[in-house]
Amino acid sequence: MKQLQASYQQIVQRTAARAEALAKEINTLREAGEAVSVGRLVRLERYQLMMAELGADVEAYGLQVVTPAVTALQEENVWLAQQHAAQMERLAVGDDVALEMQRAHILSPSANIEAAVGLMGNGQPVREYLRRSLPLATIDAVERAVADVVTGDLGPKQAARAMVREAGKASGIGLQRAMTITRTEALRVYRESQRQRWQESEAVPAYRRTAAQAERTCIACIAMDGAIMPIDEPLDDHVNGRCSLVPVFVIDGEVVSPWRGRSARGWLEEQPEPTQLKVMGPGRLAAYKRGDVQLHEMARRVDHPTFGGAWVPRTVADIEKGPAGGRAGKRVVERTVEQVLQVAA
Repeated sequence: MKQLQASYQQIVQRTAARAEALAKEINTLREAGEAVSVGRLVRLERYQLMMAELGADVEAYGLQVVTPAVTALQEENVWLAQQHAAQMERLAVGDDVALEMQRAHILSPSANIEAAVGLMGNGQPVREYLRRSLPLATIDAVERAVADVVTGDLGPKQAARAMVREAGKASGIGLQRAMTITRTEALRVYRESQRQRWQESEAVPAYRRTAAQAERTCIACIAMDGAIMPIDEPLDDHVNGRCSLVPVFVIDGEVVSPWRGRSARGWLEEQPEPTQLKVMGPGRLAAYKRGDVQLHEMARRVDHPTFGGAWVPRTVADIEKGPAGGRAGKRVVERTVEQVLQVAA
């Protein structure tokens, strides 16, 4: 993240310098008695050049800095996930059984690396998303910032300073999005490496979705905590999601399902109201206290054309419509290990 930030700082500095030059030109025109509206602004050659150069800078950053960084982090996380998976296996079923599993099925995650990193390959979805979305998001933000300054009731010097400041801040939108994608992709690959390992092992037909019991955890992840999922289904998590997989083993016909006991929902129910408010927000908390919604009804599933499915928090408006929007999540959470294994079989 520090490397991504340091590289992007150059773009912010160049954008601020271009905004300063643009501000000087606008001030010169205004001092000459000419009105500079937003319409006039977008026709200025210096403005058009600034936006074109900004778009080129951010596109190059996405392809030359972010893409290699994410790919390297993905590869590293594949191997890290394999090490952690082996540790979980030894803790769950003992050293001897775990060693037999590893000998029989997974010796090297090379196939997992190829599958996991595929989304970052040349022309693949995430790479294309970076190429398109980073410049668009950044340019839109800078355009809005500059237009706000031009239409604001500021003197020439104030406007110049404000334009440089706001353009620099707005150009940071690209960095925020790049860092979000980096985190999300690294975590996705970590989970997928483990899931594919266990799917290939034939000893893990399902997994238990688990969320951190902390006030940073979103209410959708808390709602879905403990859900039993077939091993052939990826863990659908939202942007920056931190949920993980706990394998459900079947060893010699016996189900071994490591579980810490209390769910994240149980944890949240026991928390003081300030913590519940931070996790749920005022509208959801009020609906929960009225009995309009249960905790395992606070998630809904959405789909993204690039990043796939995710469980996200239900909006207050959706909750007010009734329980239907939360039924899908509730059904998934209430499934037992036996039900999922029966379907898998």
